[in-house]
Amino acid sequence: MKSFRISCLGLLLLFLCVSCSEDDPAPVDANKKVEAWKSDQAASISLIEGAAGSPDSLMVIGYKHNGKIELKVKFNGVGTYTLTESGTVRYYDLVGQDVITNSYSLDPNDKTSELTITKWNPTSKELEATFQVTLKKTASGGASGGPETLRFTGGELKGKVTQTRKEVSWVNVEAPVIKMGKLVPGVDSLRIHLTNETGQLLLLIPFTGVSKYPYHQKLTGFFYEYEGAVWTSMYEFNPEGESEVEITSWNPDTKQIKGSFRVALKKAYVYLPDKNAVHPVTSGELLNFSGGLFEGEVKPF
Repeated sequence: MKSFRISCLGLLLLFLCVSCSEDDPAPVDANKKVEAWKSDQAASISLIEGAAGSPDSLMVIGYKHNGKIELKVKFNGVGTYTLTESGTVRYYDLVGQDVITNSYSLDPNDKTSELTITKWNPTSKELEATFQVTLKKTASGGASGGPETLRFTGGELKGKVTQTRKEVSWVNVEAPVIKMGKLVPGVDSLRIHLTNETGQLLLLIPFTGVSKYPYHQKLTGFFYEYEGAVWTSMYEFNPEGESEVEITSWNPDTKQIKGSFRVALKKAYVYLPDKNAVHPVTSGELLNFSGGLFEGEVKPF
């Protein structure tokens, strides 16, 4: 009888242990988050022209509550695109519509990140797509406590191509003019003036040394397009594009600096020389410069 009671007690304890283990929630990793994507408005879709002048890349921007995702692929119509092989992805946590609190880029080790174009009508320019992506927080991604790894599943995007972008590799035709001063008390402002065969680009950043300076947070500027000696168009930064200056080398003793940049621009004004008038542009052309490099001596202004 005593043995029977001990056996019953053992079974009861085993049952309680199993019940507790089944009811206990799995531990939550605060550095990882999986979320089903839910769009709250139509996607913004652009075709990007290559050097030959024909569309060769597709940029799709999806929006959700307090966030947006940018997916870019070499475009060949309907099909599945493995993003780690043929695309780039950026995601931004937002407050309001333009204040970035965290930024993420594609996890290069994840082979399941895909963009699938399920419908494409080259006549009406209508496009439908699905996606799933795994992202890593960038080094300059913010400090608001977001997870280090973020995965979106079940993403659905629909929209119509509304703009065509030109993608151009930046080539300097003159030595960069780089100056530093204090436009704001207590803040070193770095001004980089660059010239290519079509115009002049001005980049302005609050300088803190070797670092990345993304648009939305630390980068401003504009581009003037010229015909001969007369400027014809002025471009501002495109808030939906990817722009960044990276300072890769800085010597405060010799004042030598080196860096790179990529900028996404949108035509904002045109100049009419015959009327000596400047007109704003409501649906501006998009222009992307990539692969830009600069180096030289920083001088005061």
